[in-house]
Amino acid sequence: MLRAARFPAAVQHPAIVRPEHVLDEPTLVYPWHDGSVLKYATVHGSGRSALHRFQQLPLSDVEAAIDTILDAHLAVAAAGYVMFGLYVGCLLYNFHAHRIRLIDLDEYRLGPFTLDTDRLPGSRRYIAPENSSAVPSSTSTPPSTPSAAPSPSVLRQG
Repeated sequence: MLRAARFPAAVQHPAIVRPEHVLDEPTLVYPWHDGSVLKYATVHGSGRSALHRFQQLPLSDVEAAIDTILDAHLAVAAAGYVMFGLYVGCLLYNFHAHRIRLIDLDEYRLGPFTLDTDRLPGSRRYIAPENSSAVPSSTSTPPSTPSAAPSPSVLRQG
């Protein structure tokens, strides 16, 4: 939580939602902003999906939203932070005001950084099973004879 509290204090951009209060406990209090999170609907029917609705907007509105996201990330980079975990669920779009805000950027980190674990949170779905730390060592050890073709894990190590 401390990382999540430090990020918005270091990065100033009107599209990045900042906590109003940081309590002593691991709690951040964010302001309310009108809008819909751009992720797939949790209720049946494509008409209820904010992402689908966003995709139907005029190109100029979508371009303006993308420009805002890119501009916010220029501020992120200028503050020395590394983007991590941005997906459509981090985008809050107000269809009446035609305004996009970035939310839930808790995993953005001051960079460069070294992982203290084998992967970042949420990245498991993007890791090939053979590259996961859960693979037994017997399946990822280099071949014992020089004539054998190198496995992808050997190529990855070199």
